[in-house]
Amino acid sequence: MKPNDLSEFTKAIAIMAQAAKYALCQAHGGPADTPPVMLWHKLENAHREVSGDELEICALPMPSADDETLSAPNLFYSALTEGFVKFGKPAFVGFVSEAYMRTMSDKETKFQRGDLQRAFQDGITDDINEILSIVCFTTSGEIQHQVIIVKYDDDGLPMYEELSHEKINTKSGAIVDVINDFLKFMNLDNVG
Repeated sequence: MKPNDLSEFTKAIAIMAQAAKYALCQAHGGPADTPPVMLWHKLENAHREVSGDELEICALPMPSADDETLSAPNLFYSALTEGFVKFGKPAFVGFVSEAYMRTMSDKETKFQRGDLQRAFQDGITDDINEILSIVCFTTSGEIQHQVIIVKYDDDGLPMYEELSHEKINTKSGAIVDVINDFLKFMNLDNVG
């Protein structure tokens, strides 16, 4: 994979995430959750004998709605800092996780972490969707987000509906905050 820009990288990661979830569900004979994954696209290194394009794929532990230390943002931040030490400065980084989404009115802003997952699993409401969330960024601070709704066919295999693919303009949100903190960690304080 040799993406030219963040949109191309995000699209490639979305295709990989869908294929990986499909294969996992197929192997399990029905719906299965994929662990979060960080994808680290390395910068080419002119000083190496073999220059080229490298992609590191790092599976992360499964998040827990009941343990804050195992939240997706905490897992992602740890993976980013470890990735920086191990792989150096990236050209692009992607984070793929499964989550739950519900369209909310402006009045509905009170919820606790894990509420949507519990409501989805208990079948309390039918307005919650399981999603693949793909967040990708560059070291210059450009961020893109792709949301893909996951439904299952009669055999328990995933079917996908692309909901959105957009540049993120917001400066906050748990994963965006992690990205901004990581960019500061890399001494790029002028980002954001």
